[in-house]
Amino acid sequence: TLPDEVHAPWTDQSISEISLKAWESTVQKLWDLVPNTDENGLLVPIILSMTVDAKFWWQRLINLHREEAIDQLFADHLKGPWAKFEGYAGRLALIIHALRFVGNEVSTEQIDEISIKNAFVLVDYFKQHAKRIYKHLRSTEQDKRIFRAVRWIAKQPGRATEARKLIAYGVAGVKDKKQALNLFRDLIDRGHGGFAAKDGNPEDSKQQFILYD
Repeated sequence: TLPDEVHAPWTDQSISEISLKAWESTVQKLWDLVPNTDENGLLVPIILSMTVDAKFWWQRLINLHREEAIDQLFADHLKGPWAKFEGYAGRLALIIHALRFVGNEVSTEQIDEISIKNAFVLVDYFKQHAKRIYKHLRSTEQDKRIFRAVRWIAKQPGRATEARKLIAYGVAGVKDKKQALNLFRDLIDRGHGGFAAKDGNPEDSKQQFILYD
């Protein structure tokens, strides 16, 4: 995050003993939760469902989030982070609900609308910081290369390309296979796309890279 600068006077005030004990108790309760195991004693995931109201708010808030990214005035360099925020929202809702569960705010494992709404409050907070951070990143040469690469790939059939094509056309200054693969990795890290064959060899210059919508 990129928080605002705060000019606050020095103080000896610290976290109260009551707050510390409450947090220690919460963490201990989370630690004491018993995971599911199969007949061989191996851990298996627990699938948590949503309440009817939670599903309603999840769909509504996700759709509002996606509408931001398809707006004509939305900055291209923020589309990658915006795509990742959907996954963050789900993870944050799970964390919030687990904290509320061990704190006896909820009695069932079903994720409710309060956890969903609060997750998106946090997502909105991170989105505001992302706008500020990526504004600075756009001033770097690497960000400009990413932007040029995204624009070029978006014009290709199927919004896809290969390392050898990046080299042939000198996209974003790419001159050899190593630079092309590094560019693909940067695009993936920023959420712009991924390889068509998930189990393929990323070192293969013919491996198809597809740009996300």
